[in-house]
Amino acid sequence: MSITRGGPVTRSAAHPPTPHRLDVQGLRALAVVAVVVAHATDRPSGGFTGVDVFFVVSGFLITELLVRERARTGTISLSMFYRRRARRILPAALVVLAATVAATFALYGSGRGGVVLRDAAASLGFVANWRFAATGTDYFTADGPVSPLQHFWSLAVEEQFYVVWPLLVIGAVALATRRRRGELGLRARLYAGAAIAVVGGASFAVALVQSASSPTVAYFSTATRAWELALGAGLALAAPAVGRHLPGWSRPALGWAGVAVIVVGFATVSESAGFPAPGALVPTLGTLLVLAAGIDHPQRSLVVLTNPVSRAVGDASYSIYLWHFPVVVLFAPYLRFLLGDAAPEALVTTLVLLVTAVLSAVSHRLVEQPVLRSSWLLPSTDRRRSGRRAAASRRSRPLVVAVAATVAVLAVTGTAIASSGGAPADSAAPTAAVVPAPPEGEGGGAPEAGAAQAQLTAEISAALDAESWPEAVAPAAESGREGAAPGNAGRCGSVTLLPAAECTFGDPDAPRRAVLVGDSIAQAYVPALAEIVGTGEWSLRIVSMYACPFVDLELSDDAARAAACRDRRETEYRVVEETRPDVVFVGNTFTREVDAATGRQATLGAWSGAFRSMLERLGASAGQTVVLSPPPAGSDVRECFSQFAGPEACVSRVSASSWPSMAQDQVATAEAVGAVFVDVRPWFCDAQGSCPAFAGDTLTKKDALHPTSDWMRKITPVVREALVAEGVVGL
Repeated sequence: MSITRGGPVTRSAAHPPTPHRLDVQGLRALAVVAVVVAHATDRPSGGFTGVDVFFVVSGFLITELLVRERARTGTISLSMFYRRRARRILPAALVVLAATVAATFALYGSGRGGVVLRDAAASLGFVANWRFAATGTDYFTADGPVSPLQHFWSLAVEEQFYVVWPLLVIGAVALATRRRRGELGLRARLYAGAAIAVVGGASFAVALVQSASSPTVAYFSTATRAWELALGAGLALAAPAVGRHLPGWSRPALGWAGVAVIVVGFATVSESAGFPAPGALVPTLGTLLVLAAGIDHPQRSLVVLTNPVSRAVGDASYSIYLWHFPVVVLFAPYLRFLLGDAAPEALVTTLVLLVTAVLSAVSHRLVEQPVLRSSWLLPSTDRRRSGRRAAASRRSRPLVVAVAATVAVLAVTGTAIASSGGAPADSAAPTAAVVPAPPEGEGGGAPEAGAAQAQLTAEISAALDAESWPEAVAPAAESGREGAAPGNAGRCGSVTLLPAAECTFGDPDAPRRAVLVGDSIAQAYVPALAEIVGTGEWSLRIVSMYACPFVDLELSDDAARAAACRDRRETEYRVVEETRPDVVFVGNTFTREVDAATGRQATLGAWSGAFRSMLERLGASAGQTVVLSPPPAGSDVRECFSQFAGPEACVSRVSASSWPSMAQDQVATAEAVGAVFVDVRPWFCDAQGSCPAFAGDTLTKKDALHPTSDWMRKITPVVREALVAEGVVGL
């Protein structure tokens, strides 16, 4: 199951149903089912576009509420607007946040729990979208475990939009009319429509640009999503005209066409095809058709939306959204552990959906509905008018329980973190895309083991037999935490090239010089290489860069990243040509990324040619070129570690994949141009290709691929042996 971005927990799902608009509840049901099924099964491919359906519905309903309030009272009360929002959003959200934080600590420990606690704080502050945009584009955290609260991003987008939109409506009404009450006039609607057109148009333009240049930020950003809410708001402002002029005979066809467009979007849209612009046009326009068809004319013929089941699911859609993602992210792995590897995935999926349904039904019945019937946050005049203050107080008790539970959980977990010296720090070195590992015996043989390698092999064998996590390893395994990289090594791989003095290890005036080029794999090897050159006879300069494989090929469909990598690659070449080192070390991931020239994954032939070109150019300026292979990829310890499973859950196998073909090709190419290829598999795995997450008392990797700094320091004697065995001069 791949979850790159959470589905929405949207405000639209939180609004009370509009009278006589069963089709709106049906739209909610259609959207929530698509998103939940997509997250549970990875199908349909466009199921995540349910969030776009909700955005349009939300913009439509919120604007209708504002217009009706102005007509009824002669004003729009911002205080009441946000009270209503709080009544709908906070009770169930507080319960889910508290339960999710507690479950994460209980199942996965304080490392991951601390991260989720911070996610909960961002969700409660309605800034979750910016937190997830930041972690999604931060190379240090981008490939970490998916947050069980990631789906709160869309709630944040809507609340941020609604900070501005009511003010624009109030301003438009004030400019257009002096009437205290009554239906919003044409001029006021035109003014408000002009405002929303400007907002929506600007947002769509930004989305078009950012979807291509920075797709992760574009996905989460309010600036790139506002146009979707603006579509619904614009339709609400135009509702009187639509109601008068849209022929009755056309409405059923229009409604069914809208449903068809939405479903086609679920089946065909993908995140890679420019999202949210122009990709989200499909579900948003389909939603507009359904909403327009039902203005002033209930569409009872749309039975797929108006049947009792759709209405019930739509009524509970907010709770369904809130609960489904924590269940998928936290409970599904636990189920797989309980049921064993032989359990069919269909059984796991069925149980996930069943648990989601039960939790949602309980939440809707015992939290959402009682609070909405209560007097919580209502003005005192409304309470007196209802004449049911005592009953309302009794019905608001679930809210009190929810708030108390949240406060208790956050207080307990916060205290636990504080007492343990704080949550484990986020990994100090970057993560990269997971690449498959080779089967044992392929892609170049390892050199004969020396004494250090023999001792390491024995520790690896013992770790594979271990039934519990060593006390010294468990805290690091919870979050992939590692020791600090030496000196400025962590900063040396950033986009900005630091001065040579800040990224040189050993004696700068040493008689022998080495240069390190490559991507995050090269950076991961720095602790061992820096210690090896610290004898006084060598200096080592770091010029590698995170996320930029050092090959003569334009990679990445992100234009900004591609340009940065191109510039850095030329800088790395220039440093080698000017330094003319005795040895240049190359460290790259084995991942064939998108070839910028074709827009598709780079072929092995293209990668091979670019790799050879790179080695030849380096060889012209360096005494010796040494290629350090990446470790075999495996389980990400931040995901496989848990309180309910032993270390065997994190053991990975070197299996059939693209790794052998990449390794074999690089071995042949290196030999052809006189370079050295070092197979590092014995540093991480036994002879049968089994790779534990630790050996001795040290965690091997901080994610699925990158070694921890502590591990590289531990195996420095092994690295030295391997380099000497391969004939690397002077080591």
